[in-house]
Amino acid sequence: IDLSVQKSMMNGLFGNVTAGVGHDVPSKENDMDEWRFNGNGFLGRFTSSSQVSAILNANNGPRDVGFTNRGGNMMGQMMGGGRGFGGGGFGGGGITTSWMGGLNGAFDLLDDKMQLGGAYMYGGTNTESLQETYKETYLPDGTVQIQESDNASVRRNDNNMVGMRLEHKFSDK
Repeated sequence: IDLSVQKSMMNGLFGNVTAGVGHDVPSKENDMDEWRFNGNGFLGRFTSSSQVSAILNANNGPRDVGFTNRGGNMMGQMMGGGRGFGGGGFGGGGITTSWMGGLNGAFDLLDDKMQLGGAYMYGGTNTESLQETYKETYLPDGTVQIQESDNASVRRNDNNMVGMRLEHKFSDK
């Protein structure tokens, strides 16, 4: 399929924003009483000689860090490489608060003989988990061993990623 875009349609500003919020429901087993949120936004400005875009994401849903791949793929596609910044590696048990923001730009310079592109992205996660264990062991002599343990952990991860591309056409031959 050969798709082409008219030059007049190469100029524009577009964006997308989504958001959601919810609340944990307390039960007999847990007293979780916290708000959960998920939000992301994308803004892009394209002309025939430049592309500039920005992306923001944040959430604190259980094991919900999927934004990294979505945002990374968007930024990678805008940069022209298609690789993105990847995803995964975050998460684990507990509640993870995740955030990410990035800027991307691509410009034609010197009468289209030079192309300059670059991107910056910052992202991070903060995972809090609490684990309670109760174990009863019945021994052959009729005694009972009881083991109880509590484990709390906090894990934080911050990432900065920078990419740049410069291409120059010295001649048409």
